[in-house]
Amino acid sequence: MNILKSTAVRYCLMKKRLLKKPSFIAILLCIPLLTFAFSFFAKEEDAGLIRVALASRDRDSYSLSIMEDIAKSSETVTFIVASSPEKAREAVTRGECDCAWILEDDLLSKTKKLAEGESVTLVTSCEGEESTLNSLAKEKIFAAFYKEISYRIYEAYCLDAEASATDEIISSVYAENAIEGELIRFEYEKGGEVKTSEKSYLLSPLRGLLSAVMVLCALAATVFYLCDERDGVYTLFKRNGRYFALFATNLSALSLCAVFVSIALLFSGDYTSFFRESLLLILYILCLSGFSSLLGAVFSRVWTFSIVIPAVTVAALALSPVFVDLSGLLALQILMPSYHYLYSAEGISGILPLLLYFLLSTALSYAAFTLSHKSGRR
Repeated sequence: MNILKSTAVRYCLMKKRLLKKPSFIAILLCIPLLTFAFSFFAKEEDAGLIRVALASRDRDSYSLSIMEDIAKSSETVTFIVASSPEKAREAVTRGECDCAWILEDDLLSKTKKLAEGESVTLVTSCEGEESTLNSLAKEKIFAAFYKEISYRIYEAYCLDAEASATDEIISSVYAENAIEGELIRFEYEKGGEVKTSEKSYLLSPLRGLLSAVMVLCALAATVFYLCDERDGVYTLFKRNGRYFALFATNLSALSLCAVFVSIALLFSGDYTSFFRESLLLILYILCLSGFSSLLGAVFSRVWTFSIVIPAVTVAALALSPVFVDLSGLLALQILMPSYHYLYSAEGISGILPLLLYFLLSTALSYAAFTLSHKSGRR
């Protein structure tokens, strides 16, 4: 009991010392600043990748409903409803919009003709210049017309099979057999279903950036330990005690950082559940502690370790799937704990890679620390 109490007291004192270091406070403040910045830009009205002007030649109920379906919130397309087709074209000419979508007149009857196999024009697209984004954005048009066209095709099929079928019967059977949810399900090549999200695409890199901040936090904690060791704080500690102090310094710093990260994920809308996020962060903290302790054992001088910090932080951003996934560099990617954390967070891999990484990095860091101690470098 006395040992546990003594350990808890030392752990709390270690946290207190960390909170007195301006550099550590600066790292913690990066987390709310990043979250605020990304959330602010994600809420901007012009956060979409392209701007589209919408207009209709008719103002009947069907045309207006189609416009409403197209203009529903989209994270990549910003829609501007124009009062007339001429105004929509002018917006493209003046460079205010990338393209204009103009719904043709007599839209409902033309939709029915299209379902019957006739070649008709439902929407006219006026583009400033051709681009891949403009082409991809047209998926919104297809989605808006899908419901009506699919129903008319189903109706024609039913009438061909049974001419006496009434509209009420056809509509009720169609409603019973309508597909709910996603028509197509995507899965990662390495396993796990691709999750759809309502959050803005601008918030997608946030978890990756926060994981890199935690890498920086672990490295800073190791520097603090190396400075204390250089100043003789751990002179009376034996080898195992010194390693425990190094590992505990990382744990104390990262546990504080994890609290900030959890709050940031909660406010950004990327928080899944308390149990899952807590488990992932605990394992990530352990992995980072082993990883940083290993580097601290190999680069045991403050000045050499300080040179390593920028390189490792950049590597955490480049080799982990924050902005892009460099799958061709898998041999280097698996060396970074942030890589395993992000893949586990996305559901692509389970917690086993994190657990194995923790065990391996801790064993290697202890072995490297022991060799460094025996060689007289510390």
